Amino acid sequence: MKYRADIQGLRFMAVVPITLFHAGISSLPGGFLGVDVFFVISGFLITNIISHDIDRGSFSILEFYKKRIARIFPALFCMIFVTLLAGCLTIFPIELEKLGASAISAASFVGNIYFWYTTDYFGSSADSTPLLHTWSLGVEEQFYIFFPIFIIVGKRYFPRFMVPSLAILTAISALSGPIIAHYQPEAAFYLLPSRAWQLALGSLIAVGNAPSLRQPMREIVAGIGFSFIIIGYFFVHSEWMLPFPWGLFPSAGTALVIAYGDGTAVGRALSHALLGWVGAISYSLYLWHWPIITFYRIETGNSLDFAESVGLILAAALVASASYYLIEQPALRFLRKRGSIAVISGGAVCLATMVGVCAFIALHPAGWRNTSAEALRISNYAAYKGTPTHFAQFREGLCFSTSESAAYDFARCTALDPTKRNFALIGDSHAAQYWLALQKRMPDVNLIQLTSSGCRILINAKGASRCTHIRDYTFGKFLDRGNIDQAILAGRWRLSDFPKLKKTIELLNSKAIPVLVIGPVDEFSGDFPLLLARAYDHGNLSDVERDREGKVDLDVELSKLVNASGARYYSAQKAECSLTSCTYFSSGGIPLHFDYGHLTEAGAEYILRDLPSF
Repeated sequence: MKYRADIQGLRFMAVVPITLFHAGISSLPGGFLGVDVFFVISGFLITNIISHDIDRGSFSILEFYKKRIARIFPALFCMIFVTLLAGCLTIFPIELEKLGASAISAASFVGNIYFWYTTDYFGSSADSTPLLHTWSLGVEEQFYIFFPIFIIVGKRYFPRFMVPSLAILTAISALSGPIIAHYQPEAAFYLLPSRAWQLALGSLIAVGNAPSLRQPMREIVAGIGFSFIIIGYFFVHSEWMLPFPWGLFPSAGTALVIAYGDGTAVGRALSHALLGWVGAISYSLYLWHWPIITFYRIETGNSLDFAESVGLILAAALVASASYYLIEQPALRFLRKRGSIAVISGGAVCLATMVGVCAFIALHPAGWRNTSAEALRISNYAAYKGTPTHFAQFREGLCFSTSESAAYDFARCTALDPTKRNFALIGDSHAAQYWLALQKRMPDVNLIQLTSSGCRILINAKGASRCTHIRDYTFGKFLDRGNIDQAILAGRWRLSDFPKLKKTIELLNSKAIPVLVIGPVDEFSGDFPLLLARAYDHGNLSDVERDREGKVDLDVELSKLVNASGARYYSAQKAECSLTSCTYFSSGGIPLHFDYGHLTEAGAEYILRDLPSF
């Protein structure tokens, strides 16, 4: 296979935006799309190698997996081991248990499945998840379990149908993305079925499916492809539907540059020696940059200033260089000289050993570092979700529909009681958190709970189908029944919600239903109990403030809108913070929040302590 320096430059175009994005450089909102570029490059290179070997009659499935092991295992396992060691020395047992579990998934190449279940890639908890980036390795390796067989069978027995079949596979995978995202946005982002098209797109280019163009047109098309990549990085946002259609910008752009960039101005620019060097170390840079950034954030706070971002990027580049020259290259040279069976067997032993070490740490997370009993007690509230107290508070899977528990019992949760006043609590998880506290304050009220994650339950609100279903029911059949004495609206409010909230209040007012809106609580760039426990360990609880994302301005504007619309407003912001200080604990020393912003039961009771009577 012909060496192409411009593809090393494309690797630069992939890894640098990812690193900048993860280091908090906000001018690249789509920097995370560098992974999409990597997928297309990988599909092209691997297919090229397989096809070339098949054409020469030298392809061996064992040799293929030997090369994958030699390329992937050494630097990956070294990074996982060092990350576990750092975790043992710096983080709390509840964090170390999760780190051990994620390390098992990373070493087993199912990280994408694990993080689909556990972590929102764009959520606040992602910033303290050191192995989150290994999800993409899971996608690649799962693809390459079956793909070589597809190429072998296609080239040997069905050569006329291989390209059409590959094109169909690409189309099915791409078009499945929006369907999956409609129901499970996280699944669409993480899992192979909605990602395979990006690898297959590179494969299509490798098997010669790109039309032949003359040089002037090649220059234009390569320039368009490069522009697509840049547009993706600067204009695509994480809230948009991914990976398809918005992932088309970097994916199609990369495919066009690979297909037509060789010998063009774009190809020559990408072939620059500096870009090539960064491209060469890109695998190590991808592996090491994220643990370095996350552990720094864990120790110093999630918010990074520009100097910190630059320092972390430089540190990651230094470690990646060491990894490339001291681990990657020596391991490749050594393993290439060994037989396939020996390398595969050794890789299996190393994988099993790594999984064993990870499992031991996950099962025995305590005692690795000294910390106070009080800090441990506080940190354990990070596991509040999933406890019986959490269920009693939110009633998840009963009266609160989520991606994990989408069920909702309409008959039970929306039943009217003719012997009591009927109040309706309407909203997302930031409404559901108040149900138990409100019911305790108003035992003489039948408190109906119309709550779902995935959207704000407002007129014309968009979001996950589980949420829009409850939205449609709320403003349709439910209100048509009448006999609602009070509506209470709460949510994770954003400025973009204001027009929809105004329309919702107007509708409720038109039906003579009084409305109370509960304002936003503060949020944090991390899980509050862990931030609080770490601040306690450091002897200064006010360290938490550097990670507080205050909602004062939003609270003021929201109160104006609500009051002007004829509804009442209750400021959760003022209930949590005075002009001079904020509350961290509710009664019994229970942290106010259990994650980035949701309230514990005691926290909800504290926030609502001054709620006026109805």
